[in-house]
Amino acid sequence: MPIQLQPRDVSFLSELGAVGLMTSEQIFQRHYSPLDRIVTKVTCNRRLRDMANEGFLARKDLVLSANKGIKKENSVFQLTSEGVEEVYQRTGVEIVNARVHRKFPSDQTVRHRVGVSTTLLAFKDAAKKENLSTPEWLLEWDMEPTAKPNQPLDKQLIIYESFVIGRDRFSCRPDASVAIELPSKHTLLGYIEYDRSTETLGQIQRTKLNGYSLMLGSKSYLQHWPNKPKPVARVLFVCKSRDRIRNLQDCLSSTELKKEYSFTLHEYLNENVLSAPVWWKLDDDVEKPGISILHGRNGPSNA
Repeated sequence: MPIQLQPRDVSFLSELGAVGLMTSEQIFQRHYSPLDRIVTKVTCNRRLRDMANEGFLARKDLVLSANKGIKKENSVFQLTSEGVEEVYQRTGVEIVNARVHRKFPSDQTVRHRVGVSTTLLAFKDAAKKENLSTPEWLLEWDMEPTAKPNQPLDKQLIIYESFVIGRDRFSCRPDASVAIELPSKHTLLGYIEYDRSTETLGQIQRTKLNGYSLMLGSKSYLQHWPNKPKPVARVLFVCKSRDRIRNLQDCLSSTELKKEYSFTLHEYLNENVLSAPVWWKLDDDVEKPGISILHGRNGPSNA
């Protein structure tokens, strides 16, 4: 017998379509964990299993190899095109521009994309708390509507930029880009780098520094977000530790675009990420309070 979709199911499936992928823990905490605790994790996982069995969801189980055996991580889910259609047929709710399952990438890439999803959802929650418009975002793998398979990647992907300087080619491929309309009437265009400390500083200097300098300098980001009022582009690194931020500050210190770079920690990805002083610039001491995206150090900020 087909499952009956409840409002919380539709809410979850719509958010999953927007963000691309979520873990079972994220899904439970955001959509199936009411204050009265009627829905337990076991019940939530059974619900997800039923939706996967009906073809609404694609599921990937991540595991960590360990000396004492295999440790299972949270399952990761993506919405399917069949799920989008079934939601519409059963409820009349249209999930617009849903990012649907095609093929799961490697486990490491999936873990990285979960971190990006966590970042975007934190911005969404923070905007709601501050009574701002719901942020829009573009993901690393979002395709141009007119893209063709035989074209270069920078022609297929929306936020992938490529530059040729003499005989050298430089690229800029952020993990995601988020557009947030601020109270100052500016639009923050945040280019997210979710850093898991898996890349060496040398790799980051080679692959990030020149690419971002060229993208920011040429203002090619305006093609990603046309018609946004007073756009302000920033590169937002989300890091595991203060030591990592310090290392990145040193690594990127040669750029002339000092104010365009900001850094925060994974632990600050919550509903206060816009209002709390949890962002540091290239020249800031990370042992001291940082800057608030909304309020700066001493008042309203243009990010």
